[in-house]
Amino acid sequence: MSLVINEESYEKKEKELRKVNYFINNELKGKVDLNEYFGKESYKDVKKIANNIKLIDKIASSFECKFIIDVGCMNLPYLLELRDKYMIIGIDLNIIERLIDYDGVWYIQCDLDFPNKINLPAKLLQTSMILCSNAIEKVKNKGYLLSNIKDFMEYSKIGLISTLDRTISNSDESIWTIDEFKKVLKYYDYNLHFIVLSNKNDEELKENLLCTISKNVNNKEDKIYDLVSKLNEMELMDIL
Repeated sequence: MSLVINEESYEKKEKELRKVNYFINNELKGKVDLNEYFGKESYKDVKKIANNIKLIDKIASSFECKFIIDVGCMNLPYLLELRDKYMIIGIDLNIIERLIDYDGVWYIQCDLDFPNKINLPAKLLQTSMILCSNAIEKVKNKGYLLSNIKDFMEYSKIGLISTLDRTISNSDESIWTIDEFKKVLKYYDYNLHFIVLSNKNDEELKENLLCTISKNVNNKEDKIYDLVSKLNEMELMDIL
């Protein structure tokens, strides 16, 4: 059943989340000791990866995807280098200049900050990888975006969601710690496999929470959609 119903339903969900501090207001944000948060590990060994494109390609090819759907279009300029392997679909309000003229790139205009139900054909979603890279913190009503992606995962085999970690990032846009974001995804009934720290280059701390989600499966014994059967966590960490 779709979570995308009407604006009132979103407001109710987000009000409930705020009660348990999952949608944290700016004035409540704070920093903690990084050593306490991550133990004794440091981030001197941050490996180079340009916008996680290598990771995206690795996962998409492993799941035999034909389409990569970029919700929020934060990856779209970098996904151009993969357009010979996959059809790229961007979903956002503002058309990005010069990008939609490329062969292999489609664009769906949609305001992610309103309760729009984004209807995509099941046949397309079944061969698609869903991406939402650091877009969720930029929209006001985050439940709209989370609910649409949840609907996509009724059919799509695999998806990646990233957002800034509030404990590490100095950005005012950072909302959650890793534990809080896990609870948000659980609240929206996401099929979360694991969550790791990542970043887009080797010059900064790993300040992004990178979540791997898979198809919404009622039967937990159905291994075909189990990420571990395709790519184990250590292999992904090697890419990161």
